[in-house]
Amino acid sequence: MAENDFSATIDDDWRRRNDEIGELARGFEQINRSMSRSISELEASEKKYRMITENMVDLVAQTDLEGNFEYVSPSYNQMIGWDSEKVLGTSFLSYIHPEDVELIQKTYLSIINNKTSAKVIYRFPWSDGEYRWIETFAKPLLDDAGKIIGVITSSRNINRRKLAEEKMHYMSDHDALTGLKNRKFFETAMANIDVNNFVPSAFLVCDLDGLKLINDTLGHQAGDQLLLAAARILKDASPPEAIVARIGGDEFGILIPGHSLITAVMVYESINEAVKRYNQSNENILSISIGYAVKEDAATSMDEVFIQADEKMYRQKLLHSQSARSAIVDIMMKALEARDFMTEGHTDRLQVIATRIAEKLGLSESTINDLALFARFHDIGKVGISDTILFKEGRLTPEEYEEMKKHSEIGYKIAQASPELIHIAEWILKHHEWWNGNGYPLGLKGEDIPLECRIVGVADAYDAMHSDRPYRKALSNEEIIAELKSGSGTQFDPAIIEVLLQILAEENQI
Repeated sequence: MAENDFSATIDDDWRRRNDEIGELARGFEQINRSMSRSISELEASEKKYRMITENMVDLVAQTDLEGNFEYVSPSYNQMIGWDSEKVLGTSFLSYIHPEDVELIQKTYLSIINNKTSAKVIYRFPWSDGEYRWIETFAKPLLDDAGKIIGVITSSRNINRRKLAEEKMHYMSDHDALTGLKNRKFFETAMANIDVNNFVPSAFLVCDLDGLKLINDTLGHQAGDQLLLAAARILKDASPPEAIVARIGGDEFGILIPGHSLITAVMVYESINEAVKRYNQSNENILSISIGYAVKEDAATSMDEVFIQADEKMYRQKLLHSQSARSAIVDIMMKALEARDFMTEGHTDRLQVIATRIAEKLGLSESTINDLALFARFHDIGKVGISDTILFKEGRLTPEEYEEMKKHSEIGYKIAQASPELIHIAEWILKHHEWWNGNGYPLGLKGEDIPLECRIVGVADAYDAMHSDRPYRKALSNEEIIAELKSGSGTQFDPAIIEVLLQILAEENQI
């Protein structure tokens, strides 16, 4: 709904309810004037307006000039759980939220003194002890002489609407994930400093290192956890008057009006110390690059201060980036090793088998060394796959299998970020390609698949069949040989299958 349409709807509702409460007020006035008429006429008039009030969904009440209840509609009993008889004679102010009492007192006095209607929003208690927001329309109640003798009110529960409005207002200047201020609010605060020439004002720009690698490999949930950790650290390290905001996907800003370079340096050091403490007790590595600058005179705009701080942050990020990526990869390697322990040394056995095949093929020592490294980390991308899929008992569903297939690309991205693994990144990407072109992720065929991938593919399949898996027991030697021959020329390079079968024949088993 457009804003103008929404406003028009609210205005129409106000006019409608104003007419309704006006009708009720006239009814109460008529009843007062009818006191001198016949009993039957009085009863008929009273019955008519009682039927109106008793069938309204609004909370209708009449109070005297001191604010004491003289009448409350049955809807108070039905909606709030009140005993209307017990509240008669008590002051309505005693039921209002303490923070709203002053507003209601002023509104009530204005109605009485000026004989004017009013609309007011405040918090009112329900029978569960919780306060809810209600909207009240109030009109003065007059006698025949035009003298005010009380106030009649019609109230409606608007708690959901009010909470929705508060949430919308909150979201308009806060970041949804971290709860910090957002870029729009931050830019407005910067502009206000320029307009009011508020100097000095310290500024820090902070960038979360390696977030893209985390998102691409471990998933956005892991990235969000790091963003939340960074947000808490920045908020805790800043003085109470600081404006801390998320101003980009992995970027934060800290604006400290009225503070000099000394404060900026103190916040900078506090953040660095907090990051060190975090990394001592958490699995995922947190790295934040920081730059700072200060607006010290009116001639310097906050945009210029931002640029100064951003340039310093970028220089620090160049120093941090490689070490941060290496630290993240180290964590992933440890995670892979932990999972390998659960599979009882799969990568150790794989290295032995792949090395034996490579030696039979007469490959160089340096190639064999690289092949051994590849064998150890070919599945590093599985750190980004859920354990519920990795260790599922039983066959994977098609959807789960598609998720599992992503580990090749995840591993490739991890390896590219590590100087120690970058030279085997391409092999990690292609180690599930099939000789007949039916593998993934690229659908390579035959000798287009790197030799190292073909060797590890055969060795990996042999060890998988030779070991217990969550979904089946290990196969016998005869069954393994049959499976290898069956896959020769389809999944596996026939020449490498022949080499492995020769090794098995010579050594009985590996």
